[in-house]
Amino acid sequence: MPRFVRWQRELRIGFGLLEGERVVPVSGWIYDGWQVAGEAVPLEELTLLSPCTPSKIIGAGLNYRSAAAAKGKAFDGFQPLGSAIVTELDPGCVPLEMWLNGEQVQRGNTDDLIFSVAELVSAASQIMTLEPGDVLLSGTPPGSGSLTVGDQIEACSEPLGRLANIVAAEADQVGR
Repeated sequence: MPRFVRWQRELRIGFGLLEGERVVPVSGWIYDGWQVAGEAVPLEELTLLSPCTPSKIIGAGLNYRSAAAAKGKAFDGFQPLGSAIVTELDPGCVPLEMWLNGEQVQRGNTDDLIFSVAELVSAASQIMTLEPGDVLLSGTPPGSGSLTVGDQIEACSEPLGRLANIVAAEADQVGR
């Protein structure tokens, strides 16, 4: 299944297929009709960027059956996007694990969503215009608990990969 990344090399920004430790540049629309547009480049020579520049990010909280009583997960600065867009996957059956400081705190699957991904997209598109690259977050299973500065949170999904972040304070709050 293709994994598309958006990359920068000097002043050039482009899309490519992530293949191990190399990126193969592509041209065209990555969602449909793309083609290989050059030789593979070592990943170490590129800076990976956010895979898209959404005009909006929509969060659908409390969407897991097992988390219906949990608090929403929409905080300032919260945008858990990795570096790749994975195509050709069934959004109705994606496993997800979350690790906090090396301890597994969440395990679930999108087949446990109260409203399916298709239903979320349909509902959002009835009240706003969705553009290619917009992001709709479906929430996560319950269990992460509170996060504090310095914590490492890691999301893992077999078809999507791994995303790890260290919790940091906002710049204007450091030293208070």
